[in-house]
Amino acid sequence: MQQTSSGAAAQTVNAWLMNLSGEGAPLRLDDLGQCQLGDGTGNFCTVHVPEGGDEVICYVDLMRLVRPLGAAFYEEILAMNMYGEYTRGAAISFDRQQNTLILFYRRPVAQLEATTFGNVVQGFLTTSGVVRQRLQEIAAEKAPEGAAMPQQVLAPETMTMLRA
Repeated sequence: MQQTSSGAAAQTVNAWLMNLSGEGAPLRLDDLGQCQLGDGTGNFCTVHVPEGGDEVICYVDLMRLVRPLGAAFYEEILAMNMYGEYTRGAAISFDRQQNTLILFYRRPVAQLEATTFGNVVQGFLTTSGVVRQRLQEIAAEKAPEGAAMPQQVLAPETMTMLRA
């Protein structure tokens, strides 16, 4: 089933994305209500407005888990998630279908305006890079000997860069 990103929240987010567009292609939600973007430094995310929803969700795949890494690894992840301090209000979660750790942040569109939306996206991009780097360090430190290391998730080819 295909979604059209034509609801009020999607229209508002599309206007904000246009404000964030650089010299290249304009940023816009696709038919699934998603827009993939990056900041040019290796940080990337997807902005998503669920069909008929009134909120915007920023999310990124952090790392694909090849197999369980042991209790110490997951304990560190839970500690990073505590109160959202390290993640700056975002949350780390596990996508069972993809076997991937993700970072996400959701907010009602009514609580944002163009400038705060831009700040949220830029802050999320920065935070996702910091969290991804820390998870890779934790995996190297806490993984049981001989465990397969998680795979780094690369930026999607369809991503658009934000203007500097």
